[in-house]
Amino acid sequence: MKQTLRDLAILAALAFTNSAIAGLPGSMSGTWYNPAQSGHGLSLEVLAADRAVAIWHVFDADGQPMTLYIDGRLDGRLLSGPVYAPKGMRFGSFDPAQLQLPVWGQAAIEFASCNEAQLRWTSTQTGFPAGQMTVVRLTQAAGQSCDLPPENFLPVESFEGQMQASDTRPATELEGIVDREGRLWGFERRLREATQPLPVPGPTWVGAYSPRVIRIEPVAVEGSVISARSVLYSAHAFWGPISLDVVDGSGSWRADTGTGLRGQFDAAAHNVGVQTWRPQGLSGSRRVAPVDLALLQGAYDFTLRGQFFEFPATVVIDANGNLCMGPGNGADPENCQFEGTVLAPEGQYGLLEFSATDRSRPALAAYQGRAWLKEDDLGRELIMVGDNGTVGLLVTARPR
Repeated sequence: MKQTLRDLAILAALAFTNSAIAGLPGSMSGTWYNPAQSGHGLSLEVLAADRAVAIWHVFDADGQPMTLYIDGRLDGRLLSGPVYAPKGMRFGSFDPAQLQLPVWGQAAIEFASCNEAQLRWTSTQTGFPAGQMTVVRLTQAAGQSCDLPPENFLPVESFEGQMQASDTRPATELEGIVDREGRLWGFERRLREATQPLPVPGPTWVGAYSPRVIRIEPVAVEGSVISARSVLYSAHAFWGPISLDVVDGSGSWRADTGTGLRGQFDAAAHNVGVQTWRPQGLSGSRRVAPVDLALLQGAYDFTLRGQFFEFPATVVIDANGNLCMGPGNGADPENCQFEGTVLAPEGQYGLLEFSATDRSRPALAAYQGRAWLKEDDLGRELIMVGDNGTVGLLVTARPR
């Protein structure tokens, strides 16, 4: 589908995202460059607390000027997103019908302070090797002060936990991952005493217990305590949004000398018990890091549970990060239920992010979330955890 620069601006301003501790302030807008390589640089504009656009004025392998557009999502101090390389429009005519916006690659800008940042990039185009550099502020709008979000002390790590039994549900075992913004993406893997995972609902689902996805977002940092908000969503994305069971809670992460890092979160709901979380440690599985789209691409199989039968389902990710998933033994791009993109701007940490739209229910908001690969006794597993603000999405799939 053809995109225009106006489309990118609208998407950047309106796209659904999940907020971090605080947004990057508008005072970060301005120009940034590498003093050792004066002659190219970035023009950054913060559009909202969680969106920004960066324009990289640079040169191609032949020394010709080239302008790259970074459609940025902001998470705390990190800006990341796809990079577009516009071409086709000629000077003088400025015909928008001639404009093309091919995807050039991905980029991330991490702000260490109000005046220094680290730029990282990867490209799908030949002649543009991946790299990184430090950039510093060159200009700033007059009359603006800088107040960056607090830094997060939670490690980028796999976490495990338990949810106590509630009035209506037995206790469950939890798994998840904490990203670089201190946000935990988790899910209920199985009932406490069970050996099999909780089934992800599919067509004709009727069952007592299905897994829920969990998002825990930091709110404030004070010393060794991070106050946080937790949200639970029923993982019904593949079986219609029939259960809009969104449960809010709160709690905190604490780093104590004796017990190490621990998180505890509660919710005033009859069907949610107290959650406790801790770093996974040596439990027989590990997160795959680094990870990139070349490693990730391929087909993955998982199972959806119906009333009487199990239904095969598939995730397909291509070399450009295009995502197609849904019921069936093969995800045909023309027939996939969910389509979207997978990005790896933080792939060196084993972190992936995805966005997916339910083609069968186009009125619903897109699902946003995190994904990661893990290795266990059964081999490699792709885990995807996300939500669209009302319904959760969960995939635990094995390579075909």
